[in-house]
Amino acid sequence: MTPLTALPLVVTWIVVLVAPGPDVLMILQQAAPRDADRDRAASDGHASAENAPNPRILGLWSALGVMTGNFLWMMGAVIGLGALIALFPAIVPILKILGGAFLTYVGLSGLWALRGASRGGPRVKVRRASPRRAYLKGLATNLSNPKALVFFSAMLAPFMSHGYPWWQTAILVLVFMAIGLAWFSMFAWIASSAVVVRWVRAYWFRVEVVTTCLFAVIGIVFIVDGLLGLRA
Repeated sequence: MTPLTALPLVVTWIVVLVAPGPDVLMILQQAAPRDADRDRAASDGHASAENAPNPRILGLWSALGVMTGNFLWMMGAVIGLGALIALFPAIVPILKILGGAFLTYVGLSGLWALRGASRGGPRVKVRRASPRRAYLKGLATNLSNPKALVFFSAMLAPFMSHGYPWWQTAILVLVFMAIGLAWFSMFAWIASSAVVVRWVRAYWFRVEVVTTCLFAVIGIVFIVDGLLGLRA
């Protein structure tokens, strides 16, 4: 393997990473607080600002969860799960339906939490996740899209079919992971910056409605796509 051999794959991976999707939305939800968590904690009689979760840390944990999911998809492609799906194509629609159901649940539960709120009304207390919950949400969001396995299989299978040593494939996977972690961590860092947080808090209701609706819409699209795949 030469750098020129791997370059097209790396470029393709970067393009896929920067495209907006559920992973980015989940990290944004964790890293950019909709409500003034620390400000509210400071004035709460039974909580303290020091004990309030740090949104930046939550965003980084969510990013780690996303990349853990990507790593599992990569490993699935390496061990040949893509070929298994090619033999049993009905698996993909079922996975799409399950993943779509999760994303729809995330969206609808977020909208339910906003019930009765309005632009000038009282703020809704958004349940802030712990680092563990943020990690699991990032992981589950990434694993909700089974197309990732097809994508990585298409990317890595031709590469592995040329008979390159296993350690070169491992290096390629590590490069993918390093780039993905760098990108999502940078996004979490920016999303939790003071400028973005002030903007999100100023328009918290609109941001919450848009992000939760996008989760629901993406989930419904997954479900419909899966159902159509079952009928095909």
